[in-house]
Amino acid sequence: LEEMRRKLGIERWRDNFLPLIQKLPAPLLLINGRYDPACTEYQTGFVLDQAPNAVRVVFENSGHFPRIEEADKYTCAVLKFMENNEAM
Repeated sequence: LEEMRRKLGIERWRDNFLPLIQKLPAPLLLINGRYDPACTEYQTGFVLDQAPNAVRVVFENSGHFPRIEEADKYTCAVLKFMENNEAM
């Protein structure tokens, strides 16, 4: 972890990572529930605007825990994302 921290130019792990999103070379899967009170449209929009390799999946019947609230759909979305990006 310390090597990763140094490569990304992070002084402390508690630093804000949002400015680093543009530097991520790997694909990014952004999963959120339609009724998530903690993850706003502004936040997800910011990440999508900043991350060149981002894919968003919205779970229409979930709040903050789609991995629990729609577990089968969540598993399918993660597996599909991994299969589509296995060459990365």
